[in-house]
Amino acid sequence: MISMPNADLGIDSLTAKATDPKDSNQLGQEQFLKLMITQFSNQDPFSPMENGDFLGQLAQFSTVSGIDEMGSSLSSLSDAMYANQALQASGMVGRTVLAEGNQAQLAAGAPLQGAVELPFNSSTAFVRITDAFGQPVREINLGAQQAGTVQFEWNGAMANGQTAPPGRYQFTAAIRDGEQETSLNTLIRTQVQSITLSPDGAGTRITTESGEEISLTKIKAIM
Repeated sequence: MISMPNADLGIDSLTAKATDPKDSNQLGQEQFLKLMITQFSNQDPFSPMENGDFLGQLAQFSTVSGIDEMGSSLSSLSDAMYANQALQASGMVGRTVLAEGNQAQLAAGAPLQGAVELPFNSSTAFVRITDAFGQPVREINLGAQQAGTVQFEWNGAMANGQTAPPGRYQFTAAIRDGEQETSLNTLIRTQVQSITLSPDGAGTRITTESGEEISLTKIKAIM
């Protein structure tokens, strides 16, 4: 390492200066080259800088500079992706989607629609509907179905034959094997009322017509 009177020109100090976020006068390429020339001018002629030391300092400076430029590029890319996501999400308001969930709003004269994800073929899968208080309202047998997404529809008819009043209802689905039940994932067909964006995009959520908030990542299809 070459040292000068009243100056510390070690690459570690140069690197720290270039990467210190608190330093508004960051070391640029021009300043780095000037310091390197000064090192050459003041080095001990009986102990000159080795080529390896010189190349090592250049490599470290290039690494720091590259990381800084990469950080700026990633920040710009993140901003562009967020703007694109906001634009796409805003276009979903008013659209009907099929999303993971277990609550839906029953409206007068409009059937409530959803789906169940079957991991394998089954003839004993069913959907159980309960009201806002958790009281059973209706059980819909899906019959023999192949593995995949199975659609279902409820027109509001209760087990006693009467029509359920409009409001929010909950759904659970399962495969029955004797007295054992294996829970299934349910999907609800609903309309998007609003979008709540997050800076990182990971927490972006939609609000359904039943008032439930669902992560954007849980949307399976847009109708």
